[in-house]
Amino acid sequence: MGESRQPDVAGAFALLLDEMEAEWARLSSGVKKAMEAGRTDEAHALVDRAKGVGELRQKVVEVQRLWLKMPRTVRKDRRPRPAQADAPASRLPRGVRTPEQAYYRPILQALVELGGQARVDPVLQAVYAQLKPTLRPVDLECMPSDRDMPRWRYRARWARHDMLKRGLVASDSPRGVWAITEQGRAYLQTPED
Repeated sequence: MGESRQPDVAGAFALLLDEMEAEWARLSSGVKKAMEAGRTDEAHALVDRAKGVGELRQKVVEVQRLWLKMPRTVRKDRRPRPAQADAPASRLPRGVRTPEQAYYRPILQALVELGGQARVDPVLQAVYAQLKPTLRPVDLECMPSDRDMPRWRYRARWARHDMLKRGLVASDSPRGVWAITEQGRAYLQTPED
């Protein structure tokens, strides 16, 4: 049958999270198109699905953290593992794209500058203006599943989703509007890592 390979669980998590991001982005794009076409029932159904994907993604992130905390087994042969030729092309190696946490302060600063709350597009324009010098080339590429939006926009939206869970942005703002909370303002006062 051939030699046994060690499972690449960390890589599998990365691939799964990338695919979940792509699905969430596809759904978000579908919501926008449905709303523009006046198909509100379809848009609401897509929003519900996107929320479910976001919640499930958060659970996968939690399981990934548990996996990474587990003690590593020691291989008997100390030879390095060969690169896997059959690894999926869509998976990005760890550390290639800008991490979600890098979007927190720019999003919060944009919200403050825009009066505490604003529609998504002006917020993302301000975020891009702040991050443009530090964004990595891969951040400017579009996701394979949606050629209309660069990866950094997806990452910013996921960052906002995580910030929502941390209480940094409001969960009760109107659809399509992001709003900073008092906790978010306090976060901006803390020293940067």
